[in-house]
Amino acid sequence: MKKRNYIFVAFILICTIAACKSKSSSDNKDEVKSGKTTFTTAVEYNDFIIGQQEKVIKAVLSMSDVMNAEKINNDDLKARYADFGKECKRALDTIKTMDEFNGNKAFRDEAIKLFEFYYEIYQKDYKELVDILVKGEKIADADVARMKEIQESITQRENVRDGAFADAQNKFAAENNMQIVPNDVQKQIDKQNK
Repeated sequence: MKKRNYIFVAFILICTIAACKSKSSSDNKDEVKSGKTTFTTAVEYNDFIIGQQEKVIKAVLSMSDVMNAEKINNDDLKARYADFGKECKRALDTIKTMDEFNGNKAFRDEAIKLFEFYYEIYQKDYKELVDILVKGEKIADADVARMKEIQESITQRENVRDGAFADAQNKFAAENNMQIVPNDVQKQIDKQNK
């Protein structure tokens, strides 16, 4: 099989995985319930959503490591693919239980749309990629071309979702006097994208 140096990045994430920190000590103390979690500050609310995103991204990065291996272990690939799906579904279900925070529901709603996108690409795009990769040495040029098409499609669609999510997060941060700061997971994604 040809060297697979064309293979993906997990989500070709341009996503803004960012934690927030407060600019002032007068954080909004409204309580918002999400399952068993209570949020007393906007920072906690933001960081909870971002924490869910980090878990999904770590699952896809783990799967991507297997996809990019010199020799793919099909059982490991299928297991990591399943883990990615479980994490997407769990995170989506969790975010859907969240209330708005301090009158802002756009951030949560954009997070839901982003997690729905993650679950959709798990079910369709990544399933097709895994189905191709398990062919091993039988991967044909047409398969390679299809994988590139899938990757480009994911990237294009994700750019839209990530942009909307980042805009909603920035607005939420501004409304709550918070500053967005990059986190370590974004650095890991950037490294994988090189």
